[in-house]
Amino acid sequence: MDKQIDFKTTDHKQVRSYFKVLNKDQNSDLFKATDLLVFETADHSKLLVDAYGTGILDFHTNSFNGCITTNSIYFWEDPVQQLMEIHRVLRPGKKLTLAFIEKQAGEKFPWTLPDFTFYTIHQVEQLFQNAGFVNIQVKHQTKGVVNRLTQGSTTPFVIISGQKQIV
Repeated sequence: MDKQIDFKTTDHKQVRSYFKVLNKDQNSDLFKATDLLVFETADHSKLLVDAYGTGILDFHTNSFNGCITTNSIYFWEDPVQQLMEIHRVLRPGKKLTLAFIEKQAGEKFPWTLPDFTFYTIHQVEQLFQNAGFVNIQVKHQTKGVVNRLTQGSTTPFVIISGQKQIV
């Protein structure tokens, strides 16, 4: 069973790398979702789950109004299984939004190897399709990244979303 995390007490900094995403809206839920799966419940509250759990979500099918996560896909042992579980617990018509650094950009960071697995945009689209998501949309963003080795750089972020089909 995945550990439920209290949003008010959780440290939202990325655990496995040294960079922090700088966003114009520092309160954006998407960029707080680093290393977490953030689910929206029926009453619009947020439920946080460790994104590195077993991949099995201990929730009923069709439980959530949406899910967001950032910088977690690199560490999933079985991305299709993880995405299929997220798909299972979403209500029909609801979306998963995942933000990540694309393979070509991510592999340039010296601290990301060997424990990161980066993906191309096409690969993530395929993973979404294999997990059953439809209406897949891709958005490109560029964010400033600060790390302990450099003053700053520009890193392209990809935000991909997919919808659970309405039956």
